[in-house]
This record gives sequence, C-alpha cells and structure tokens, in this order.
Amino acid sequence: MVNKDNKAEDEPSSLKWVWRPENIDSTVVQGKGDFSVNGIVDQKAMANDQSDYLWLMTRILINFLISLLGSQWAGYPSNSDKFDQRFVFETNVKLKEGKNLITLLSATVGFKNYGGKYDLIEAGVLAPIELVAHKGENTTVKDLSNQKWSYKIGLEGVENKIYDTECPSNVKWSSDNLPTNRNMTWSSDNLPTNRNMTWYKTTFKAPLGDKPVVVDLLGLGKGHAWVNNHSLGRYWPSYIVNETLCQTEVCDYRGTYSDSKCRSGCGQPTQRRYHVPRSFIKDGENTLVLFEEFGGDPSRVKFETVEVGSACVNAHVGKTVELSCYDRPISRIAFASFGNPQGECGSFAKGEAESSADVAKIIEKECVGKEACNFEVSERKFGKAYCNVKKLAVEAMTMYANNATGEKFCFLSNVNGQDDTTFDLQQDGQFFVPAWSVTILQNCNKEIYNSAKINSQISVMVKKPEEQPPKLTWMWAPEAMRDTLKGQGKFKASLLLDQKEATFDVSDYLWYMTSVDINDTIWQSWKTATLLVSTNGHALHAFVNSKLIGSQFSRQASGKQMVKGDDYSFVFEKPVSLNLGTNIISLLSATVGLTNYGEWYDLKPTGLVGGSVQLVNGNNTIDLTTSNWSYKVGLNNELNKRLYDPQSSQAKLFVADKVPIGRPLTWYKTSFQAPLGSEPVVVDLQGMGKGHAWVNGNSIGRYWPSQIADADGCNTCDYRGGYSDSRCRSNCGNPSQRWYHVPRSFLNNGTNTLILFEEIGGNMTDISFQIVTVGTVCGSAYEGSTLELACQGGRTIAEIQSATFGDPQAKCGPFKSGSSSVQNKSNSLAPACAGKTSCSIDVSTATFGSSSSGSGATRKLVVQAVCS
Repeated sequence: MVNKDNKAEDEPSSLKWVWRPENIDSTVVQGKGDFSVNGIVDQKAMANDQSDYLWLMTRILINFLISLLGSQWAGYPSNSDKFDQRFVFETNVKLKEGKNLITLLSATVGFKNYGGKYDLIEAGVLAPIELVAHKGENTTVKDLSNQKWSYKIGLEGVENKIYDTECPSNVKWSSDNLPTNRNMTWSSDNLPTNRNMTWYKTTFKAPLGDKPVVVDLLGLGKGHAWVNNHSLGRYWPSYIVNETLCQTEVCDYRGTYSDSKCRSGCGQPTQRRYHVPRSFIKDGENTLVLFEEFGGDPSRVKFETVEVGSACVNAHVGKTVELSCYDRPISRIAFASFGNPQGECGSFAKGEAESSADVAKIIEKECVGKEACNFEVSERKFGKAYCNVKKLAVEAMTMYANNATGEKFCFLSNVNGQDDTTFDLQQDGQFFVPAWSVTILQNCNKEIYNSAKINSQISVMVKKPEEQPPKLTWMWAPEAMRDTLKGQGKFKASLLLDQKEATFDVSDYLWYMTSVDINDTIWQSWKTATLLVSTNGHALHAFVNSKLIGSQFSRQASGKQMVKGDDYSFVFEKPVSLNLGTNIISLLSATVGLTNYGEWYDLKPTGLVGGSVQLVNGNNTIDLTTSNWSYKVGLNNELNKRLYDPQSSQAKLFVADKVPIGRPLTWYKTSFQAPLGSEPVVVDLQGMGKGHAWVNGNSIGRYWPSQIADADGCNTCDYRGGYSDSRCRSNCGNPSQRWYHVPRSFLNNGTNTLILFEEIGGNMTDISFQIVTVGTVCGSAYEGSTLELACQGGRTIAEIQSATFGDPQAKCGPFKSGSSSVQNKSNSLAPACAGKTSCSIDVSTATFGSSSSGSGATRKLVVQAVCS
C-alpha cells in the first residue's frame, strides 16, 4: 500500500490549529480527588479501564509543591521477554514551611495480555514513596506510602468531552477556583509546541474518493486522537523501536512461536499513520482533536489516502490464481518466479530449483494494463521446475488434495437442527449425515469421522463412606466484626462504589458503612423506620447499631434457574429501630460469582453502585446514598487473622463450648483422619448453608448446598441446534453441589483439619468424608467402529448389565431400545469382558446379528457394565 496526500483541495493548505491546556488546577493546585485511601493502591484496580491516567495527591507539613515537574517512562525492555515497566523516579525539590501538596499523575501505556498470571501484574505507583533529606553526613527519610492519599481517575478534558464537536467552545472546567488569567477556552494565539498536557483542535475537508484515509501524526509525542467525536485510539509516534531487534534473515513461519520471530519496523516509530474510517468522516468540514501528553508539534500532522501499490500471489502448482490491483491497472511485474521462490511479499527472491522460462514476461503478456488477470499455476505454462511440490490447498470448501499422493477429502455439512439427510455423491456413493453434524470422507468415498457419531464412555461414580466413620468433633469462632459494626473502614468515598472495582478479586465481601445522626427534636418520630437498600447484588447482610436486621439474595443468586438474564439487582427492605444520637449502618455485600461471557460482561455493576440507601418513615426520607461511606474489603478472620490456616497464631480463637447451629457469619473447625486407599476423597457438606471450606489451609472452594435448583428446566439433552444456556440442564430440584473434592495431595498421614466459614447458617453435624469410586460404566459406539470399555482405578468388569444394538434411545441407567434393536446381547459380551479391567468390542452385525433398521439409519451399540 502507498500513502498519498489529501486531494480534497487542489492545493491543500496546512492545517490551522487552536489549543487549550488540560485543566490541572483541581489536582495540582487544590489536591481534590474523588475518594481517599490510606495507602497506595494498584492503578488497574482503581481505574478499572476507565482511563489510562490516575492522579494521586497527599499533603504533608514538611513537603513541597509539584506542578508536574517532569515525566519519566519505563519504556519496553529491548533484550528481555519480561514485561517489566518498573522504574524509580527521583528529582530534587524545594520545601516550604507549612502544608505542602504532592500530586502524582500515573499513566499506563498498555497491559500485558498473555502469560502466567498476567492479569495480576501490578501497575501504577507502588510503595514506597519517600522524601529523602541530606544534611552533611546525616540522611532523613520520610515514608509517605501509608499516608492518606486522594485519588482522581482520568483527565478533566476527557470528562468534559471537549473532543466532542457538539461541545461549546467556551465550555467551563469543573474547578471553582481557576486563576482569572488562565486561558481555559480554545485559542489560536501563540500555538505552543512541545508542551505537555495540552489539547489541540483543527478542521479538515474529507479526502475525495472512497480510498481509505489515514492521519499522519509524525511529530507528535504521545496522546489520544478523535475525529468528529470518534476515538482513533492512543498514539505514540515518538516511541522508536530498537533498531537491533529485527532479524536480518528472511521471516520463516516454521518452528515454535517466539515474540522475537518475524519482527519488522525496527528503528521506526511503532506507528505514525492512524486509520480514519470513512464512516467517521462527514461531507464538508470535519474536526480532529488531539490530547498531547508529552508535547509535540501539530504543524506536521497531515491527512493521506491509502491506495494499492503492489499485489502479491504465492500459490502451489495446480491452482488458478487471480492477481488484482482492485480498481487500478497493473503497470508492471516487479518479480516472478516458478519453482521454489523464497521470502515474502516485498522481499521475494529466486530459489535454487527454478524454471528456466522467463516467468515475468509470460505474466506481463496476460496482466499488464488490466485491473485483474487469471492464470493457471502449472509446469505446462511456466516450464519444468526441479523440485517437489507436495501439497495443493484447493479453495473449494469441500476438498483438500495432496498433489503428491492424489488423496482427497470431502466435508459434508448438515446444518439442519432437526432433520437427518443423505448426500448423493454419484459414483462415490450415498452418505447419511445426522442433523447438525459434519462428516469427513477419505478419498470422498469412505466415512472416517462424523461429529454426531462419537464413541464415548461414561463412568458413573459412587460415594462410599468409611466402614466405621468416627463422628466429627467441632469447635467454633464468630467472625470478628467489631471494627466494621462501628463503621471503621480502610478508605472512604462520598458515593457507593462498584464492588468489583473496590475488591479487585481479593474477596467476595465488601463492607459499606455510614452513620446517621438523630437529634432529640426528631427522635420521637424516627424511633422506628424502614431501611431501603437498592443493590445490584448479589447478596446483602444488613446491620444497624451492631444488630443483624436481615439478609437477602437476588433471585438469580438464590438459584432461580429459570430467571433470564444476568440482572442481580434487588431491593432490601427491613424495619429498624434507631437510637438518639449516632446510628451506625453496616452493609456487608457479597458476590456469588460473576458473569464471564456476553456483551460488556465485565462492565456489569456489582454491589451497591448505582443504587440507593434510604431511611423511610412515612412520607419522610433520609437519603444516605451520597453520605460519607467507609469501606473495608473482605472478612477480618479471613484476610487479617487467616483463621482458615491451622498454623495461624489466631487458631486459639476456636472454642469447643456451646457450638452453635444455624448461626450466620461463623467459623467451624474439626479434625479427621485421611481415608485409607488411593481413591479420590470428597467431603459431603449437606446441611450447610453457604460459605468457604479449607483442608489443612488449602481452599477446596466455596460451597452452597442450601441453594436448590429449580425443579423445572431439565429436559432430555439434545446436541442438535444452536447453543443456549437452557439446553442440557441437569440436577433440577437438587442442591447446586453437595460433595466437594479434597485432593489427596492436601491430606496428611494422620490428623487433618477442616475449617469452614459459614455465611448464612448451617448444620455441620451431618458432614462426612467419603471416597469416590467407579460403580458402573456406560459405553456407546456406532457400527463400523470398536468400543473400548474400561473400569478405571484397577477395578474389573464384574457384570454386563445390558447391551443393545440397533437404534436405541439409550443413556446410562434404564435402557430404552428402539423398535429395530437387537435385544439381550449382554450374555454374548460377558466372556469377552467379565473379570477384565478393559475389553474391546467390534461393533458390527457379524458380532450382534442383523437389525431391521431402515436404510440410512445409524446402528449403535450401547453397553452398561458394573465395576468391582
């Protein structure tokens, strides 16, 4: 492709720019943020993809004022595969007496998106943040990391959408105390270059024609671009790729993947031209807005159209190919070779076994002057090539051919979700293809695979308790909530935060705490009220003045399986008694799993964000939604005291007296002996409510056996047709799960410890440990294949319970045989399988006799055996 200047005008003039500074008065001058935290937090967790930018501000008595003294970028490592962007920023500052303000603007330039635990790599400013003073030989260090920091996400210009063409040119910034001499509107006077934190705007005419449009941003530093209110994305043309990173040899796809293979563009900007979709551009005048973070020169910006400069074809012998320059004529043939040419488009080279013919001249006769031409790739046309061309990839959707062997493969697809069909391939035969399946034919006449006819074996597992299981002895401890019931959190905000953003996967739980003062003039009418909490879920436990007044789950979180969508919102409504003076409201919000697919699934709100908190008394309402809320992530006994760890120093908190049953927010502890043998171990938590379980300090997951799935909604499973989350449901009317796997690697020889955190209240007296073993196996295979039947874990096949051949509508358990099935074939299989750990069965009429199935039907063998 080649780039050509904008042809909207005969003599396109240079772009005329206006500018305005980014407003940093509220952050740098005033230190105003949206919320505060005691300490430094991860930028990804705080910004939650809302912006690349995060302001951090704090005040100290012996500090200094930073007005964006400078920027420093880590860049990308040139010789390392590690995605390490850490660096230490160090600069000299002057102090003044009294209060001083530190303002830091942290910016990200993209996150790693692959590799082990890539999503847990921290971003932004990390502790420690220190002031270091030197006087003579003495050095004083003041660590600011744990101070109260105020945070603000993003840029005020973006928040005010000044990139929007509908935005008035004199839009006011949100700061209330701007200096009167500061220019906060667009101005054409004294256009600055190389000025950081600056906005630029210009207008341009749409390039003529329908060719793709790009904007060349070479000369700018780093920032973001918009055309007519549409984002073109981030730009960074000042970032030059290390010129030593590109290999000198020709790019070769062969071998294992490495991010160092086939690099290009070394010594050049990562990108300088940015696509402007024609759909963004209007007839007539258009607007380009830039936010420049580093500082650059907008006078070098220009618009270009992109046209085809050259076209390449690389094809195997036997193909008929099309060479096309779309709507432009082919002017010449720059390179042509037949045999074993090397390289890639733009850097082709002849190989060692080339045809002696003048291939370029042959193609020129057929193609030059035309917009497109077709020709056959063959030795007849281009001469003898002394090399082996072993494969031919045919574009026809149904066939792949190997030119060396003559083999071919046909693909037959039946996309009908209900009806089977038969394909007639004339001399190659007729082939039955079940509904919603694909068949592969070797040599186009022999079926070797069908996606609906998969041989399978299902092992039905059974749980066996120990022969004489000892009764478990329990201890307990309440969840420590003294601080949260008093409203004491770790950070504050005057709004209701999103739970995902605030917890950042550290815990399922987030405390929302606030207070309301009831003075003696209104107390008589406010002794009782109704607490209304509108939440996006998933569960809520409400405390008022240290008393639990109620708990509630959304319908989806309560296991209402037939509730559609992923709306977990609900309204919690309970009567409360209020005291004279200060009343503390503590709301514990809990999640029960997050949506992980669908449109914008990661932006679904969770917790109280977007909702409201109100006290209502008749027609009177106290709205607490924008009160000063204190927050704390997680449970004290989980995150701080690690009560789930039997080695924790806090294990002494467990007591054996008066072990409660049905008490919410309670920890339980017991010990048990590891079951003998090597079979898998499970713990049966039937009777418990909802919570989390640990064995010897290892999490075995969240549990919720009290959640009962809807009795309706489980139908016969049918693979045919498009996917729906309502298809092939099972276990309706039963707990979502009651047995939880305990890996043998978690268990010690001798005594082991089970610890439970029970959130809603349960009965632990019925908990037991069991081993899991194979009880029965059910295998199925289609005629013409071999069924492999096996009992895992060294167990043997004790009995063939049933075997049917023909067209059975069967599944593990009671068999339902089709009318054309051959019945009662279990006895014929017993000699081949009984007493063995596995056996092979030829699925054919020779083994089981003929069947009266009609033509085109698919005969199937289904066998059920008992393992011992």
